[in-house]
Amino acid sequence: MSLAALHCTPLELVPLRAGDAASARDDGVEVRADGDGARRAWSVPSAYTALYLSVRNIGPSPVFVQLDDIELRAESGVLRAIAPDSIPPRRRVASLGMDPASPFIALQSPGAPARLGRTESVVLEPSPSSPVARSDRLSRAGAREIAAAAFVSGRIAGGQAREGLVYFRQPPADVKALLLRVGVRRHSIGADARFVEIACTVRG
Repeated sequence: MSLAALHCTPLELVPLRAGDAASARDDGVEVRADGDGARRAWSVPSAYTALYLSVRNIGPSPVFVQLDDIELRAESGVLRAIAPDSIPPRRRVASLGMDPASPFIALQSPGAPARLGRTESVVLEPSPSSPVARSDRLSRAGAREIAAAAFVSGRIAGGQAREGLVYFRQPPADVKALLLRVGVRRHSIGADARFVEIACTVRG
């Protein structure tokens, strides 16, 4: 199965080391990866997963990290990091029957009994493959929330760090072992990238 396939059951991507955190150093750069469970915003659709990434420059010269240089590798293929502004946010809307005395019946989930009146909100989950209108207030708020938590590409001066969530499409259900590869470029964006690697797995 190709890694381009989607698996929509909510899964969590975590490093293999105990404590759901791992770090690796290479040539003056320290990369740390954590599972995203505690930081994941409800507006991120379940078709996506993420790692909380921290890249610290422990050397004297600046380095550059670009989202295009971050990937997950498995035997069956590669998942590239996804730009946060390309993720269609989930939206939370009120269920049918705003008045407790309303005669409308709202089915909250498959198999759940019908209830009269308002019982809970409903989350609308967009399809990643279809365009989503961002003109309404709820979509814009969800998009801002996703972007605010995201890792931002760019220059990292000596002694400084960049950190945030890096988003990926969900790996297929049969993929368990993945290798996080973070490309680091010395001195300029056009320089060759050196990759720091951390082994990861999928926990469902």
